[in-house]
Amino acid sequence: MNKTTFYTLLFLLIYTAILLFFAKIREKHLKKNYVAVIATVIDMDSHVSRSTKGPNHIRVYQPKLSYSWNGWTRTVRPKAYVSFWKYDIGSEIILYVNPKDPDDWVMPDTERWILRLIWGLGVIFALARLI
Repeated sequence: MNKTTFYTLLFLLIYTAILLFFAKIREKHLKKNYVAVIATVIDMDSHVSRSTKGPNHIRVYQPKLSYSWNGWTRTVRPKAYVSFWKYDIGSEIILYVNPKDPDDWVMPDTERWILRLIWGLGVIFALARLI
């Protein structure tokens, strides 16, 4: 194994450990400061990304969710089209709701997607270095 390969693999290992570390911190923060609630998907909106040229448009989804907490029922949507997968209407997902401000909520599925994207970009750049 040459130096470049060794340092690239070392970078990937450290990079992955750092992302996992921050994901764990975020998860602990959510579990400590937010309340887990079950939300139901009541509608799905989709959008075709026009940022890519040619036939490679990407369809992204934005679920409309309904959840009840502390006697109130709220209907919410993520602020952006953030999901590459389509949820079935009627399916249930976990949201974390800030008990001090129920309009402050987090959909962990979207955060995991962003972490995967960041990790994937790091891997691509590291592997490109090997070529």
